[in-house]
This record gives sequence, C-alpha cells and structure tokens, in this order.
Amino acid sequence: MKKIFISIILFLGILLFASGRAEAASLAKTSVKLYEMNEYDKAIYTNISIPSNLLQSYKIVVKDNTGTPVFSSENESIAKVDAAGNIIPTTRSCYYMGYGTFKDYVFGETNIIVKVDGQTLKCNVKIIDYLDYYCKNEATKWVNNNITNDLTNYQKFEKIVKHVAEDFDYNASYSSYRSMILKGGGDCWASSDAIVTLCNLVRN
Repeated sequence: MKKIFISIILFLGILLFASGRAEAASLAKTSVKLYEMNEYDKAIYTNISIPSNLLQSYKIVVKDNTGTPVFSSENESIAKVDAAGNIIPTTRSCYYMGYGTFKDYVFGETNIIVKVDGQTLKCNVKIIDYLDYYCKNEATKWVNNNITNDLTNYQKFEKIVKHVAEDFDYNASYSSYRSMILKGGGDCWASSDAIVTLCNLVRN
C-alpha cells in the first residue's frame, strides 16, 4: 500500500512539473516594429537610409519551451514567418510610370502566432514605412521648436503657413508633404498637405 501511495505521489509530481513547464514557455518580445523602405523610394531619396538602431529583421525567440514551436501569421499580406521564426515582411511588385517596376512593402500590422507546449502565444508585428516615420519626426521637431503654448490658434496657423510658403520651393514634380521635407519643395497639393500635417501635429 505504501509503495502504491508513493507511486501516486510521484505520478502527480510529474504531471505538475510537466504542466508547469508548459505554462513557462514565453516570447522574448511580444511586439516588434520593423522599418522598411520601398525600392522606388530608395531610388528617389538616395540621401535617406534606415539607421542601424531601428530593426529591419527579427527572429522570434521562444524561451523555456520543451517542444518545437510552430509559427504562423494571422495576415500574410502584411508579413510571413518561416519555420525558424524569422519574420518576413511581404512585398509586391508595383509599376511606376516612367521609372519601371519596383518591390514595395505592404505596411501595416499583424500577429505572429506561436504554438508550443500546448500554448498559443502571440507576437504583434508592425511593418512601418521608414520615410513616413522620418518625415513625421522632422515635422514634429519643427513644431516643438517653433510652436509654443502662448500662441493663439490663429498665430499657430499663421506661423505654419508662413513656414511652408517661405522655407520651401515650388516643384511641380512632387505632390506630398513628404516631398516637402525630403526634396525641399513640391506643388500646391504638397504645400496643402504639409500645412494640414503640421496643423494636425499641433492639434494632437
């Protein structure tokens, strides 16, 4: 009877240990931001490159697992993942009139699902357009350095419009606020886009 009791205790101990191990599996990171530039943008904006402190690739690391993790993506149109856990941003071919075909990324957000030791873990992945990130940072710097709380809303707007009108050149080849920052100018649409972008940064 004593041997049976000891055997039962050992069996329960093994079950508890096994279940404890299953619950212990975790991810080194549960959210990742990857920064990319479209091939066309790299060709046009040759003076811009992604700094080394921003991730462009990442391999999902599973900790304290006993079994082999199985990876999958909730939305492969944003990012895929291979059997080793390497996140692969999705690309597509886009034709730019007068320039040819280039590889573009699909910027957005998805989750990488990791199944291991009876658990389902998630790593949130954002694929970010570095040019948008860079331009927003530059615009934010200008706002922080030039727009103060003591100004009225009209004075803030006046200062923004004056900045766009006086500090940038007219260039019919570009039509977005990004071109204003990256190329130093743009057309009327680009100027309007720059004004709206700066006003939104002030409002937020």
